[in-house]
Amino acid sequence: MANRRAARLVVEQHRTRDEVTDMPWPFPAIWKSATPPIILAENEVHLWLAAVPDCLQDLKTLREVLDADERERAARFHFERDRERYAVARGVLRLLLGAYLGTSEFALTTNKFGKPFLQPPHDTLHFNVSHSRDLALFGFTRVSEIGVDVESIRPDFATQEIANRFFAPDEAATLAQLGEGERSGAFFNCWTRKEAYIKARGIGLSLGLSTFAVTLKPGEAAALIRVDNDADAPTRWTMLNLDAGADYRAAATWEGGGNVSCFRWGRNPS
Repeated sequence: MANRRAARLVVEQHRTRDEVTDMPWPFPAIWKSATPPIILAENEVHLWLAAVPDCLQDLKTLREVLDADERERAARFHFERDRERYAVARGVLRLLLGAYLGTSEFALTTNKFGKPFLQPPHDTLHFNVSHSRDLALFGFTRVSEIGVDVESIRPDFATQEIANRFFAPDEAATLAQLGEGERSGAFFNCWTRKEAYIKARGIGLSLGLSTFAVTLKPGEAAALIRVDNDADAPTRWTMLNLDAGADYRAAATWEGGGNVSCFRWGRNPS
């Protein structure tokens, strides 16, 4: 059975080698400016989108809030653009966690499958982060564990061969029925929704990619269609498609409901 580790390796092998743009990024309309203080109620889900070009002016501050392990990991990236992107994603995450917790004194750890979480007494705040090229996506809630994923659309990667290898059979069959002009977007609809669900579950490679299926057709609402051995899962889980611009696909999912707010990070007023 194809596993998630192999899937992520394929993604990394197909990533475009590009430079961080120095142009302000035009946030889609769903992402609103946040007004301090940031308060997360028990029944709320907050989603944040950060654009690396808008954060470069604050890069020194973002690097300063990283811990020693994060600084070491950032230094291991060969390209400066990748060091910048990692620093933005982790730095913004730490600043947002501090805002929600009301303190910078918190500790992060991971479970045995690698999912990050906050140590007590802050462990009632659930979060997740994803970044791809110039975008970083963050999710925060007290409702349940949450998963988010953002991916840049790469037509050379969105092939039927890869879908047959990593998607559930019903997902791959649906993709094969679409026209060539729809296939890349639909492929990454599926990829981001599956990745978000896997991250929310937090059990890593033990969750087979073919054991659950999601919607993927263009214009179709994001949804969990089925989960093997859990017939009620589609009614318990919320899955959202998030507009991250024409060149990206993004998704978030968590178990339960809640009121959703989408915020943009940074100073870009557009």
